Amino acid sequence: MAHNLLVYFQYKKDKILNYLFVILIVSLFSGITGAYWDITYHALNEVDDFFQPAHLIIYSSLFLVFLIGVIITIICPKNFLFAVIPACQLLSGYFDLLWHDNFGFDSFLSPPHVMLSFI
Repeated sequence: MAHNLLVYFQYKKDKILNYLFVILIVSLFSGITGAYWDITYHALNEVDDFFQPAHLIIYSSLFLVFLIGVIITIICPKNFLFAVIPACQLLSGYFDLLWHDNFGFDSFLSPPHVMLSFI
């Protein structure tokens, strides 16, 4: 009886992880789409605000990836990088906001942009 219960819970855990990974991948693709939109937006428009639509898509998808990473880390602690990497990207996004508030808008080679692209 106990063996059947363990097999059942392992099956449920694997099924939940599969759903989480699908949501994670969809969210990552929406963030990548937002990044391409951001590049196009910066090329075509004068940027006057950090909270423009492309940035909101990027950071919303990163936040969703972070939340899913925390859930995955709770279920499988050895996969902690699923939470750590999006957290670092969110922190570098906040650093980008502080950078633009202090130094204005600059090229894509500012320290926060370089940090965002290498994480």
